[in-house]
Amino acid sequence: MLRDCEAALGELAHCGQSEWRLRWITIVVLLRVVGHVLNKVDGPSNCRMGLAVEKRWQQISSTKPEPSIFWNFIEDERNSILKEYRFMPTRYASGSGVTSISTSTADGKVATATSDKPGEIELHVFYDGPFTGRPLIEVAAEAIAWWKAYLGVVDDLAKQI
Repeated sequence: MLRDCEAALGELAHCGQSEWRLRWITIVVLLRVVGHVLNKVDGPSNCRMGLAVEKRWQQISSTKPEPSIFWNFIEDERNSILKEYRFMPTRYASGSGVTSISTSTADGKVATATSDKPGEIELHVFYDGPFTGRPLIEVAAEAIAWWKAYLGVVDDLAKQI
């Protein structure tokens, strides 16, 4: 699932605006599916793994709303899209034949995208909320890295049980 998510993220960086939303939905759904498959498939397949999955989930649940990448992005964005077809507030800017573009956010932050040579540049950033001013692609990549670390912790816990 994470490899599929990484592939979709790579495609997101190179697809047109009309395809962008569909790729984004794919990424967000895959990011949340990781935890569900861990709980519903991997956990029940092995007693030690099941105990490790449950223990790690209890740890994460007890620190809510941290880690923010899980609760405020993976969980919230998935719920917003799948339950309401609503997306976190974002800002989009594009330019042709330029080396940089900028856009502002609700709190006045300015996000900029640059390129070494003039061409097509697109910038999708969170407009408001806990990831204000950050590019969506960057936050999704952080979420993938978070899951990889999370899965490593679960594997280590299963070995200790």
